[in-house]
Amino acid sequence: MNYYKSLVMDKGIPFFIAIHLTVDTLKSPWDYWIFFLGGTYESIDTGEVSFQLGEFYQNQELDNLIGLLIYYNEQFYWLKNPRCKTRLEFKNVKLECK
Repeated sequence: MNYYKSLVMDKGIPFFIAIHLTVDTLKSPWDYWIFFLGGTYESIDTGEVSFQLGEFYQNQELDNLIGLLIYYNEQFYWLKNPRCKTRLEFKNVKLECK
């Protein structure tokens, strides 16, 4: 995203990012859901549960990012940015990550 910041983000042009995850990245689509949308976290030390907003809600620079198209384990996942008003529709793409 930093590479495209001056070319796309600062000019307000909508865009999406495609990510090809492999086993050796040690990440799954769920990791991106949590990072960009947020979620509930439990502290290992205290056991206290809290909710943290993801980057889509905290980082205004991402407002023109339509979302993330993630390819993982021979399937596509679409993570839409709820703050971006531009819509893209994909066929044969999972819209939820479980």
